[in-house]
Amino acid sequence: MSALCFNSTMNISMSALVAAAQRSVLFACAPVSLPFLVKQFERYCDGERLKHAFYWPHQDRTGVALLEADSKESLQTALSRLSAHHRTNVRGAHLVGASGQTIQLPFFRICSDPSCWPAESSGSSQPNDVQGFLHSRSVRSDVIINQPPISARSLYKKLLCCTTISDQTSTLFQSTRMTYPDLLARLVIPGYIEEVLRSICPDARVSIFGSAINGLGSSSSDLDLVVHVDSKAFPTFVEFISAGWNRSNSKGPIGYTKLGQRVTLQPFFLSLLRRLLRRVDPLGFHKAELFRGYIPILHLHKFGLLGTGVDISCTFDQSASPLKQSFHSGCLMDELLRAFTVCVPDFPKYISILKFIARNAKLTRDGPSYTFTNFKLTVLFINFLQTCGYAPPFEQLVSIWESVTTDPDKNPIISTLIPLPSLEVVLEQFFTYVITLNPSHFTLSLRSGRLYPRSKGLEPVLIVHPSSAVDFQDTMYEPKHDSDYVLCPNPIDPNRNMLHGIGEDEWSEFVRICDNWVKILHIASSPVSSSKAEKWGLLALERCPERRAFAVGPEKEEVDKRSCS
Repeated sequence: MSALCFNSTMNISMSALVAAAQRSVLFACAPVSLPFLVKQFERYCDGERLKHAFYWPHQDRTGVALLEADSKESLQTALSRLSAHHRTNVRGAHLVGASGQTIQLPFFRICSDPSCWPAESSGSSQPNDVQGFLHSRSVRSDVIINQPPISARSLYKKLLCCTTISDQTSTLFQSTRMTYPDLLARLVIPGYIEEVLRSICPDARVSIFGSAINGLGSSSSDLDLVVHVDSKAFPTFVEFISAGWNRSNSKGPIGYTKLGQRVTLQPFFLSLLRRLLRRVDPLGFHKAELFRGYIPILHLHKFGLLGTGVDISCTFDQSASPLKQSFHSGCLMDELLRAFTVCVPDFPKYISILKFIARNAKLTRDGPSYTFTNFKLTVLFINFLQTCGYAPPFEQLVSIWESVTTDPDKNPIISTLIPLPSLEVVLEQFFTYVITLNPSHFTLSLRSGRLYPRSKGLEPVLIVHPSSAVDFQDTMYEPKHDSDYVLCPNPIDPNRNMLHGIGEDEWSEFVRICDNWVKILHIASSPVSSSKAEKWGLLALERCPERRAFAVGPEKEEVDKRSCS
């Protein structure tokens, strides 16, 4: 996977995490089968203890094991010997093309079928103490038992016991933050998919982007992936995947020459990728759906090995256009967001608040959405911080990115930034900013960190060239999204509106919600002494109830959906 997609400034280097993921496996495994699985790996890895071993027990008498070997070589040796116990590996071991050529698939590193692994003994029952059960079965490796993500009910109780909104924010952030094994497990998936694809298309790459790695994610963050495929290798991929599929369905092969315009290649490739993933991990990807939208994606609402959703998009690399893959993957945007966090250290906490209250207000939802998403809320909040002088424009992040990349311990200070006030004040200012903003009259510019009239029409755009270390240049562009009600050009790819899909109705509803949130901050910013069970603070920031009017006669008064009682 491309090193550009990962943060080199975290306490744990992302490059080291990628290397660890390449020598790791992620298996569904029942607690009674865990000793067998761990001891087999210890035995086949030259009798050594595993470097790391994590286990997430589930309530349905299953769980997920994340095992990391000392090296890729010892892992491959263990997998080759362990394959005899893996029944599904026989079915997905190789692919046969239309010409009869055979391609050997790599050894499995993910498996969603817990029945592949036998129990330690026939009389074993489900253990209540997994750690004690492992010790009783002479497992030498230290297996860390991870707690499942905090439930909504438990989180509600913890937030209700806080005394200030600041305490609620810290509790929310600490209770939902992503841990090392959470991130490592997410990195195993793209690494394995890349290995499988490279057995067919040697130049294929899989990049991970989004909140899972940009420092703004939580333990429940979805996994966002983008597959880069060389256009020249695409016919080979079509041949091997469609040939095997069509033989089983008594149809002729899907010829590459029969494909339509280039815009149809992405959903077609993703449909073939779905077939391939269902073959290597049938239980894991059998519910994957293909969404044909603004950007076609292969969507999995909940991937059992992670407990979160997975979204896979694709792009076709062209030697004449090296920028296209980076625009699509979002890796460069992740780098800018990490540099942004250096300037505004509390930025991740504010984003966790916005995600939490937006979900409570049903402004966002699980899975793909055409209107409001967590990313679009993040973009709006960044623009607010910039226009208020709390954060630098993206064009100023260039030098920050350079300095942090060359010296990770350096903490650049921008003297022109206004210090952030209290959390309650920032939230109220943001809600008021949304209420007073008329987005149809302005363009929200992250590059310059300000608003400018739509009539201006042209803006210098930040272009990042991944071929060099850091190379920014100014260009002018003609906006292609002037008809959008809310317009915020991507500072990297000017032809994309990052707030595309938010229309006038959706914005008006958002304004109504923010107006209600401002009122709540004034009356419910602290615990109510008369009733400990009454919501306050972040818990009180919910959707504004609609005012309903009832009439006795046949004519009913229309419900006013834009006002709050």
